[in-house]
Amino acid sequence: MGYTFDEVLDNGLVEVIERNDETGVFVVRIGSLETPVTIGLGMVMNSERTNFTLSHVIKTTLQAGPYRTSLPFGDDPGYALHRAINGLTTWYKQAVKDGHQPSEDWLVPT
Repeated sequence: MGYTFDEVLDNGLVEVIERNDETGVFVVRIGSLETPVTIGLGMVMNSERTNFTLSHVIKTTLQAGPYRTSLPFGDDPGYALHRAINGLTTWYKQAVKDGHQPSEDWLVPT
């Protein structure tokens, strides 16, 4: 069973600032960071897949470089949104768990 937008966005580390399900544009905040992150979804031509773009990627103090997935798509829109958010929140959670204080410079514009 696939993810719905509501399921993906119902995440304690995600604050929805703007949401347009019709156009596939979501603006969110991650954890305690104030910088808004825009996620855009779009269909891949000649495919059932949905790609995603991010206005920012994450680079916490744990990482050697910003996390940029090599697979910026999902089998459907809900899964693509899940992959986009999961890529941001996984590193955020790990850094906080390891005792690092969240910092706005963790979000790197793309």
